[in-house]
Amino acid sequence: MTDEAGVPRTALVVGGTGALGAAVVDLLLARGDAVAVPWVVEDEATALRARHAAAVAEGRLRLSRTDATDPDAVAALLDVAAADWGPLWLACSVAGGWAGGTSVADLT
Repeated sequence: MTDEAGVPRTALVVGGTGALGAAVVDLLLARGDAVAVPWVVEDEATALRARHAAAVAEGRLRLSRTDATDPDAVAALLDVAAADWGPLWLACSVAGGWAGGTSVADLT
């Protein structure tokens, strides 16, 4: 979506190259938002970049090798995004991992 002036809203999706995060990125880009995604796993970033090649070419998706646990690095990414797209509208953190196996009901 865009703001009142027709400018795409800016979102940061930490963990945006993972399974859940990529789905969030898909939704935001489909709505017309501009999305910044810090990444550390190159294969995941490459896959997301290929999946959204048009958004990358349009300048609506920025993938930046950034350690999301480093506040200064994230601040630098946000500064660049704000300079290009305007103020941050949404920050979403879906970084982490998941390991299947034991049912919650079986944990005692």
